[in-house]
Amino acid sequence: MTDPNEVGGEQFAIRNELPPFFSVLLPELGRPQYLKKCIDSIHQYADMPVEIIVHDDGSGRGKQHRILSQMGNSISTLVLNQGRNLGLAASFNRCRAMANSNYLIGLNVDTYMTSSFLQQMKVALDLPYVGMVVPQSPAQERKAGRGTYTTPEGVRISLRGPGSCHCFGMRAEVWDELGGWNDRVQTTASDGGFVHNIVMKAGLFTVAVEGTIMNEMFGPEGAGNPTHISSAEFAHGDNNIPPIFGIPKREYNKLCDRRREKIWKSLNVGVEKDRYFPTPYNAHFGAQELGKLFTGDSRVVDWEFAEKYGMDKWKDQVIRDFGLDQ
Repeated sequence: MTDPNEVGGEQFAIRNELPPFFSVLLPELGRPQYLKKCIDSIHQYADMPVEIIVHDDGSGRGKQHRILSQMGNSISTLVLNQGRNLGLAASFNRCRAMANSNYLIGLNVDTYMTSSFLQQMKVALDLPYVGMVVPQSPAQERKAGRGTYTTPEGVRISLRGPGSCHCFGMRAEVWDELGGWNDRVQTTASDGGFVHNIVMKAGLFTVAVEGTIMNEMFGPEGAGNPTHISSAEFAHGDNNIPPIFGIPKREYNKLCDRRREKIWKSLNVGVEKDRYFPTPYNAHFGAQELGKLFTGDSRVVDWEFAEKYGMDKWKDQVIRDFGLDQ
């Protein structure tokens, strides 16, 4: 019998390897008008191959689904369900399950890219001690003042504390090691816990690369938009939110205020119960705890604190790369 791997007496291997690319995770939560702007920016600024995964878990009906379907040529994978909106965490987890790359970038759909930074993100993610990468402008980098490392590829990487979920990049194995997002916890509790666990569970650093994004809640000048409800806030059972955009401004503002009150006063029963206890899903605890990572001069890592979460194993390499004082 002829060996299927032999041709003319020479062996060959069939490879299905793809060049490096990013899987862009977009949890679509009832705002296709923002999603289009987000996707257009990815096509404009992506500086390496991407697949774009959009998951709508039932937050829209009728016209919204038609708008999403019309974007099909700009999307690699589009899933439209007719179920109940299970919130940001569940939607992100489902996007991850469909991703084919080891490099993931998550975007809230009311966020859009304003510069090219995916190649820089990949260089940073290939550093073994990096668990998450966020983009930031050169001005933000200077303001942060923490150690900066210029890689052989010329990419400037800055140490920083945990970032936000508006835009983040990470390796798929780190995502899986953390067990994904806690879909039993809403909004800021779910993304806060996931981001904090990059340090507290995986023992890895968060870094920033030069790049910028814009989020609708901050406006073009970076000022807060008090009437904007972030896509991250479209949580459990909030299928009734999209219709509010067609009502008079005064009533709209009232609904926004009530919406925020609901979010911040009753994020999750478990979080409320554990408010004063050390859990990464308590956003206040996480921020206070991880603020101890840098001491005094913000260029100095508190390696005694870092040891608590196993980050000290990277000490020599981080000190060498970032030129930190010991």
